[in-house]
Amino acid sequence: MPLALRWMIGWRGGAGLAVLVILATLHPIVAKIRRRSDRPRSGTLEILSDANDAKFEIIAVHGLGADPDRTWTQAVERTQEREAAEHRPAHDPARIHLLQDLLKSDFPQARILSFKHNSNWLTDAPVKTTEEIGKSLLEEIKAKRLSRRLPIIFIGHSLGGIIIKQALCRDDSQEIIDDTSGIIFLGTPHQGSSVSASGAVLAFMTGFLGSDTTLLQSLKSHDGQLSNLADRFQSRKVPNQDQPQKFQVISFYETKPTYLLGWQSLGLVVSRDSAAVHMDKQYSIDTDHSRLNKCAGPEDKLYMKLKEAIGRLKDPSLLEQADTLIRNDHYTEERLKIERLSGDLLSMDQCYINLAIVDQSGQDAGRLKEGDPTPSPFSLFTRQKVETPDETIQVKLATIFNQRKGRDGRTMQPRRILIRGRAGVGKTTLCKKMVYDFTYGIQTDLHHSWTVLFDRLLWVPLRNIKERSAAGYNHEDLFYHEYFYGQGHEDGRCLAKELWREVKRTNRIKSGKTLFVLDGLDEVSHDLDRNDDMSRFLKDLLDQPNVIITSRPNANILGGLGDLDLELETIGFYPDQVKAYIEADPKVKPKANEVQSFLQHHWLIQGLVRIPIQLDALCYTWEDFDSGTVTNTMTGIYKAIEQRLWKKDIVRLQKQHGGRLVTASDIDPSCVEDLVEDEICFLEGLAFTGLYNNMIDFTSKHRNAISKHFKSKELLLDKTIPCLSFLRTSDPLSKNPMYHFLHLTFQEYFAARYFVRNWLACQPLKCLEPNSKKVKQISPCKFLQKHKYSAHYDVFWRFVAGLLEAEGEDEILRFLNTIEEEPRDLLGPTHQRLVMHCLSEVDSSTNLPIRSKLEAKLSQWLLFECDLTGSSLLARESECPDQALRTALATDTGHGRVGILEALQHPGRHLSEAAVAAAVALLKDDKAAVRDNAAQALGRQSSLPEAAATALVALLKDDNAAVRHTAQALERQSSLPEAAVTALVALLKDDDAAVRHTAAQALGRQSSLPEAAATALVALLKDDNAAVRDNAAQALGGQSSLPEAAVTALVALLKDDDAAVRHEANYALGGQSSLPEAAVTALVALLKDDNAAVRREAIQALWGQSSLPEAAVTALVALLKDNDGAVRRRAAEALERQSNLLDKILIAIGLLLESERTAETTSSTLRNPQPVEFLYESLLWRSFKEQFSLYIDNGHSSCIINQASGLRTASFEHSSQCDEFLAVVGKGRELWNTRGYKLWDSLKE
Repeated sequence: MPLALRWMIGWRGGAGLAVLVILATLHPIVAKIRRRSDRPRSGTLEILSDANDAKFEIIAVHGLGADPDRTWTQAVERTQEREAAEHRPAHDPARIHLLQDLLKSDFPQARILSFKHNSNWLTDAPVKTTEEIGKSLLEEIKAKRLSRRLPIIFIGHSLGGIIIKQALCRDDSQEIIDDTSGIIFLGTPHQGSSVSASGAVLAFMTGFLGSDTTLLQSLKSHDGQLSNLADRFQSRKVPNQDQPQKFQVISFYETKPTYLLGWQSLGLVVSRDSAAVHMDKQYSIDTDHSRLNKCAGPEDKLYMKLKEAIGRLKDPSLLEQADTLIRNDHYTEERLKIERLSGDLLSMDQCYINLAIVDQSGQDAGRLKEGDPTPSPFSLFTRQKVETPDETIQVKLATIFNQRKGRDGRTMQPRRILIRGRAGVGKTTLCKKMVYDFTYGIQTDLHHSWTVLFDRLLWVPLRNIKERSAAGYNHEDLFYHEYFYGQGHEDGRCLAKELWREVKRTNRIKSGKTLFVLDGLDEVSHDLDRNDDMSRFLKDLLDQPNVIITSRPNANILGGLGDLDLELETIGFYPDQVKAYIEADPKVKPKANEVQSFLQHHWLIQGLVRIPIQLDALCYTWEDFDSGTVTNTMTGIYKAIEQRLWKKDIVRLQKQHGGRLVTASDIDPSCVEDLVEDEICFLEGLAFTGLYNNMIDFTSKHRNAISKHFKSKELLLDKTIPCLSFLRTSDPLSKNPMYHFLHLTFQEYFAARYFVRNWLACQPLKCLEPNSKKVKQISPCKFLQKHKYSAHYDVFWRFVAGLLEAEGEDEILRFLNTIEEEPRDLLGPTHQRLVMHCLSEVDSSTNLPIRSKLEAKLSQWLLFECDLTGSSLLARESECPDQALRTALATDTGHGRVGILEALQHPGRHLSEAAVAAAVALLKDDKAAVRDNAAQALGRQSSLPEAAATALVALLKDDNAAVRHTAQALERQSSLPEAAVTALVALLKDDDAAVRHTAAQALGRQSSLPEAAATALVALLKDDNAAVRDNAAQALGGQSSLPEAAVTALVALLKDDDAAVRHEANYALGGQSSLPEAAVTALVALLKDDNAAVRREAIQALWGQSSLPEAAVTALVALLKDNDGAVRRRAAEALERQSNLLDKILIAIGLLLESERTAETTSSTLRNPQPVEFLYESLLWRSFKEQFSLYIDNGHSSCIINQASGLRTASFEHSSQCDEFLAVVGKGRELWNTRGYKLWDSLKE
């Protein structure tokens, strides 16, 4: 009890005695109180301890008439000095502070605050009620809280407890009550104190000193205001809908009387009955009222009980419980484990997650710009996303929330991120990696960077929501089902409600601290279009401010998403990661050098093992690989892996032979298929049905429906599937797990096995639709004719070719001949790619008479493509046969050899020994262009550091021509320092043409030119020197995004009187991927210019735009009938380049979009056949760049265009229309095949 209260004396001594006592002691006491009042106490919370990793808060409030600092201190006696030494403050070695010394030491994770307020009553007393002081306390708590809400433990001594209750009973205190985990009352007079009356009399008598009775009157015994406060407080303490968890109250009360001046007893200042109101637990302390908040050291009996009480109350809040349950019960080792094929667990530090930024311009990544050093979009490795991307777009997982430039060029901090990844490349592994590092990987970069931004990470496999369609489904339902279902309905619902309340609260104040990881959006994307509760919930979930969304790349999902800050894609292991993975495998490590050597000599396997699961398969099956006999075909590799995995599964399936279990040593390769015949049959049916229906995840419903057609009745699925190494589940703890193949290529492999089985047996294929239970039967030949040009079946047909080769030369020959039969691609490139891919799976030693014919035909196509497009995507593929390359390179015609050599320079293009030999021979060619490109094909320079780039710019002015030539490495640099760019702009006016050319090329390669440089380049388009203009235009044309001012100036130049200036401006505009609306409008106006040359330039300037407004499309279609032939041709080419307007273009020539499975084709006719002649070259060009084919069906009743987005058909009402169409196609071929290559003739001719 503070010294002032020692004056509180009852009427038992009589008024006279009280007056005598007052007069005897008044002077020294008043003087002491006045000294205390000199300290400012405006009602503020002082932070005494602020731990960085604080888990809870302690807020202490002192009592009546107390000194805010000394009231919590105890003088240390000599006998206590040793035990208190470690807690004693350096500034006051004679006293121990309960809050600053003892609690701070024993609770280092506590944030300790002390509320300092003026509670004087004898002198200079504030005229304030406890309600007013309580309001001040509440305001201070709200002002001093951290952004992350911590549980609060209040400690109130005497009147301080009443002030705490007043604060918590205010209408605006609910947020603080929700976070209150407990209150410790130290002698708080909940029902008042009899001593307060004596104090009030004394205050009245000493009013001339500034005394006030307001606070004393509030503590009168059994006062009505205290009773009302007690009732209000009790109602706040009871759990309700808004406060699902009540806080605990622990009361301490004195058992010794308080003495005035050491001899006059005041009795118990606060009785047990008054102190123990509201309590859940109580402690009696053998001390008086004034010492209930003072402890002499850690062994003090009061402190030990107080420490015990705080330990009890600091139990986690409801939100902490929710977070802990998610962390400990949901993110378990079992759920997050990544199991290798061997059954061993993969360490998280070996889970390499590689990401690359997807093109943010919104353009079609498949539409390649001529000359870009990119891999073929049709290569196996590009399809599997295992090519190493440019360093400028590589992103480390830990840094995806770091600041970066957005699509508009401004700096932003991503918070909404989409990550795309092909099926089976490890999207779920990615999620597990994120969860593990965030939760447990305290030493990882991800943990260090993400935990600063977020308090929790919520991983939600969206596939789980598919099974829940309850009306009104909301976030609380989601949290309950995902994380708290096992806690019982009532407790689980309370936890879910509290978690959602916290998410809403932080989102509302723009400080969202919850990161959602929404896994597999493609699996629920169809639900986004429904107008129901689940659709609305999904959209709201996807609209969270902090979210990572994963999806397959081809899913059409962007319409259901809000604005995204960043779009990424998963890519395969980098070469150094492959090496590290092999060296970390304990079983393979002793042979690591041998494995690495093997990979160096098998380019296909070297690429495939960059897919994580394929690398694991290689390591697991290494003992079964014979480096001297393994064929360099994908099919051969998969067959070897299949054999090894079946050996493991046969033991797991407990297969028997002759009445006893089969062991690993019993298994001979020749008997594997006999032992697992039923399991293979089921996997083949599952894989083929999934491929046919574009399905990769199989629910129990799907599996059961498929198994009825593709398994033996004796096969028990629920017992068998968990033992199959070829199938995996994303959630092994689920009661109804979905399964998928190890990787999409394994699904394609087993689907190909099913096709080959039926091909050999001449049996129809069962094309099952699991959701509708419909089954179509189609012959393998018909299936091949229908789907041979589909990109969806590309890998499938590779496996079919490889598997058929193993069945003998007759079968693979029959298959290749069937491919050559009708329907045939009227364009050609897609057909050649199919042939090329299938031949790559046939061993070169196999005697195939048709091979030489196919390779000779392909060499003709290589040369023709170079003549038509200036380069060769066909040659860019590593599957291109060596013989076709050698034949084409030996032909000295046109641009063929240079174009092919340029193709061989692209990343990911593997050169076989034969190809290398051919390139080496060309180093002595008479033509400089051939020599130069042959040299570059044999070895390209890697990206250069900034210092080297600057030095190379300087070398462009060297006197020695050979030295200047070495600086051409600048042309490969995508990012140069600003000083280098400025110097290069100046060099565009150099007298030496080679210097100008190299400077222009280097500038054109820059990903982003400074505005000053772009402006300078535009000005150079008016230079008197044609070479200067040309080089400036090249530099501008290499930019995909120029400043708006530069674009405006370029558009204006299209009206220049000088045709050369117009041409250069047009060239520069044509390189822009996205022109401003004003520029497009101006160009559309120029399409109607009287000058045909201006119209041509305006059309060509629009070529770079993949999405044109309706007015532009209409104008271009009208120009197909322009009097100027060059205008008509350019208009057709411009329309061809509009990827998102193809439907309109095709409608213009009578080809209408249809569903692939529509029973009848449209009755549309080719009303406008003439434009086909002009569009044929555009369609032909397009078919080199993407999966695009045009053919007539077998019945000659309709024309079909087959592309990635689906089939388009046009029916012929009579045969003459088909003949007219074919005649137009023939004219188109004649128009562009000027060298007479044998391209479309039959092999039999």
